[in-house]
Amino acid sequence: MRKIPVLLVHLAIIFNVATPVYAQLSVHEVQFTTDPAGNSPYLNQTVQVRGVVTAVEYTLAPYNHCLFIADTTGGEWSGLLVASFSTLPADTGDWVEVSGQVKETGGQTSIQFPTLTTLGTAPLPAAALVTTAQFNTEPYEGVLCVLNDVTVSAPQANNIWRVQDATGEANVGHTWPYAYQPAVGDSLFTLTGQNVWVSGSFRLEPRYDADLIFSGNPRPAIAALQYVPHNPDPSMSVLVRCRVMDDDPLDRVELHYSADGVIWDSLEMVQDDSLHTGLIPPHPQSSQVRFFVLAEDAEGAISQEPATYVSYTVNGLSMDSLLNHFSQFSNQTVTLEGLVTYIMEWTTSGGSSRITAYLQDGSGRGIELSQSGGMASFPGLVRGYYVSLHGLVGEFEGSAQISEFDATDITVIYPNWPMAYVLPDTFLRTGDPQNDDLLATSVSGVMANGTWCRAKGYLLSVESAGGGRNLTLNDGSGNLVVRIWDDMNVPGVIANGDTVAFTSLINQVVGVAGAASWYDGFQIEAGYAVDFQIEAPFEPASPEAKVSVDPHPFVPDIGETITINFNAPAGAWIRLRLLNLKGQLCAMIRDQQSGGGYQIEWDGRDELLRPVPVGVYILQLQSTLNGKTTIASAPVVVGTRLK
Repeated sequence: MRKIPVLLVHLAIIFNVATPVYAQLSVHEVQFTTDPAGNSPYLNQTVQVRGVVTAVEYTLAPYNHCLFIADTTGGEWSGLLVASFSTLPADTGDWVEVSGQVKETGGQTSIQFPTLTTLGTAPLPAAALVTTAQFNTEPYEGVLCVLNDVTVSAPQANNIWRVQDATGEANVGHTWPYAYQPAVGDSLFTLTGQNVWVSGSFRLEPRYDADLIFSGNPRPAIAALQYVPHNPDPSMSVLVRCRVMDDDPLDRVELHYSADGVIWDSLEMVQDDSLHTGLIPPHPQSSQVRFFVLAEDAEGAISQEPATYVSYTVNGLSMDSLLNHFSQFSNQTVTLEGLVTYIMEWTTSGGSSRITAYLQDGSGRGIELSQSGGMASFPGLVRGYYVSLHGLVGEFEGSAQISEFDATDITVIYPNWPMAYVLPDTFLRTGDPQNDDLLATSVSGVMANGTWCRAKGYLLSVESAGGGRNLTLNDGSGNLVVRIWDDMNVPGVIANGDTVAFTSLINQVVGVAGAASWYDGFQIEAGYAVDFQIEAPFEPASPEAKVSVDPHPFVPDIGETITINFNAPAGAWIRLRLLNLKGQLCAMIRDQQSGGGYQIEWDGRDELLRPVPVGVYILQLQSTLNGKTTIASAPVVVGTRLK
């Protein structure tokens, strides 16, 4: 046998630090107690418990991330709360090992400061069938319980409602986001949930909709009621949306509103997927508007949410009003509501951090936010957040801005508000001079960047330029620059789960949504891969020049236009010219690079916006690519109004 040196033995004795050995317990052993106060016999001890997870992500102050574990046998003393300040990596049905201290916080037995290891999965215990009288006793604290044949006896207030059976009443919580909105008199065949001791009483917490099974015909469930803006100006409608669910078809979902509380109007809400939406029309300044949602199913069961009404005051400021009266608000502090559509952190020449963001409301206009500090300094400014912001109106180098705000000036009203709220229905024409109107303010020389818009066209080029890339789109009406800053880290277009580099999409049709801005001309400032789409081509590129017109003739005097369809090889340089019968140039309609087929409307004017004389013309398309030129022609007759 090999001998161990004495010195090493002595060192092992001196420095022996054994791994702590915790008591290996079942949930029942932690919970079972004969103490009249209900305290666990392992109070303040560190233990190790194994159990199956019956519910996750429960909030019980001060802990934001609680879960429940149980012995698979179920019954009395079989459930236990695990309380944590951080997310615990487990799902319902996981078989886990939890180490931590047994505590009694507010009378609720729990394991706190936990370490959790997932060992596999296990069957959930059957929910303990109890009366309300049994439910309100210590053996069922933390246990997954079910009540049979109960009736709603008190409406919801502060996220608590009550049910009763022949033995008494039980409190029911609404901490987890199930859809049902309780109404007195509703009957439930079964009501399942976790038993939790909160604020001096037991409370049953249903985990999801399936925990509530109704007797007879339940009322429609109206949930997630939201509205924007919270403070409209007199020009703005208010969008109301909610989710309505029922086991029967819905007969009606109505939005009821009143400006005086006496005369009520109503309108049918429109269903889009799982949401119902409605628009309360504009009301005069200082109006106090009230509203509620009413739903009725095919069997006549009716719900109202809320039980009384929601109210708001018409005293806000829209971005459209601000920009149309910019001189009035310049150098004034204002409060605006809107959706954060874009935010970028960048580094100044002095090395400090600064943010640029865009905010837009339901008026159809957006504005730039600019402030020193990184994005971490403004946790409320997240793309997709609908916020209220308090800041100073001003202009910098000809750009309207809101500045002089900090994190306390930003209130998040709704996180994850849909971008569709500001997405316009139509695409801009890439070469339309009226695109500049999106930047206009009431002050000459001051432009407002930030209005969300979208366009599509053949992607003609991708060029690096000054800390970013410029993409050139053309739908046949002219070129449009799409600006992408390197700081936004946009690798390309996401298509079918893959990222496609912009350079791989040259001469394909690309759509983009972004903020209207100005740099040596109108441009769209884009910053997110999801805002780009690969669109169907207007018409696949042809191997040679093609042109046709409709109608023939047309009369510009009475506002008629002519539709011109033209096509050419991808990447070719094209010239679309109007020639008289002598072959003389009368108008240069297009002079650009081509990506394929286009369709444009021509109003009978030349490039200097002068009307061409009445007469017969030849519309000629010339295409040149790699030294090869092809030409196509079509007749055009410009008529005039008869006297």
